[in-house]
Amino acid sequence: MTSTLRSCLLVLGVLNAHSLSAQSSWCVYRPGTLRAIMDEHRSSLKDDLPAGHRNDIITADTRPTRSALVYLGETRPLSATDSAFMDGFFYRFIRDTASRALFRREVRFAAGPDTLWLPTQEGLIPDLDAEAHTGDTVTVFARWLGARQDGPQTVWLFVINEFATSASHAAWDRVFAECPPSKSVRCLTSA
Repeated sequence: MTSTLRSCLLVLGVLNAHSLSAQSSWCVYRPGTLRAIMDEHRSSLKDDLPAGHRNDIITADTRPTRSALVYLGETRPLSATDSAFMDGFFYRFIRDTASRALFRREVRFAAGPDTLWLPTQEGLIPDLDAEAHTGDTVTVFARWLGARQDGPQTVWLFVINEFATSASHAAWDRVFAECPPSKSVRCLTSA
C-alpha cells in the first residue's frame, strides 16, 4: 500500500481501530522526542540495581508522541522479556489483548546518540521498508509503555503505531491541519 493511500485510509478512520487506544484522531500525537520522555522518568530508575534483579516502570500515561528518528533498516523478533512486559501492559492498562498481537517485531532507529529497538505494528513494517532507506529521517507515532530495568541495563519500551516519511509528510500535514488549533502542527520535526 502506498503511503498516500495509507494516509487517506487514516483520514477515513479505517486504521484507527488498530491504534493502541481508542482515539478519534491522530491529533493526540504531540511533537516531541523520546529522549525527553526517558529523561522525565529517569529518576524512577534504581542506579544500584544488582544484576539479576528487575525494576519495571509502568504508567497509564502513554504520552502519544510524534518524534523524528533515523531509520536504521533493521528488524528483529520482539524479545521474550519485552513480549512478556507488553502482555502485562496490554492486559492491565489497555484491556485489549487483541491489539497486543499487532506487535511481534521491533525496528531499529537512532535518536541522537541512542539506538532504540521499537516494537512496531506488524502491518506497518512492509510500508516502512518500502518508503524509508537506511539513514532516512522518519517521524514515528509512538506511545510510551514504560521501562524495564534488568540489573544495570534499562530498556525503554515505546510502540510505533504509524509513521511518516518525506513521501507522506504532505498528506500528514493535511491531516493535522484538521486538528484543533492547539494541536495543529506540521508532521515532520527536525532531526
